[in-house]
Amino acid sequence: MNHSIIHNAEPYRNRMQWKEWLSLQGHNLTLPETLTLNDYQLVIQACIAGEGIALGWSFTTQRLVDQGILLKPLDNEVVTDHAFYVLGPKYAELSRNKMRYINWISNHAA
Repeated sequence: MNHSIIHNAEPYRNRMQWKEWLSLQGHNLTLPETLTLNDYQLVIQACIAGEGIALGWSFTTQRLVDQGILLKPLDNEVVTDHAFYVLGPKYAELSRNKMRYINWISNHAA
C-alpha cells in the first residue's frame, strides 16, 4: 500500500480501528501507524489535506464525497451497534427551528 494510514485514537471514545475494520472485511492484517490523531475532525482534515486514508462515517463524510473533496475508494461499509443520540437540555423547550433540524437529522440518518 502506497498511502499513509491515518489512525483515529480518541482517548475518551471507542472508535472502530483499522484492524477491526479489516477483520470484518475478511483480512488479518496489521497496518503501520503512519499518522495517529486524537480527534475525528482532525482525521477528516488530514484526509482532505492529502495526508493519507482513514476510516470515516458516511453520515459525516458523504457531502465531502459528493463534492469531490474526499474519495471513497471502496464500497465496503460496516454497520455497527454504536448509536448516536440527539440530546437537548432537560428543562428547556426546543424551538420550532430546532425541532425541524432534529427531524431533518433523523430522516437523513435513517
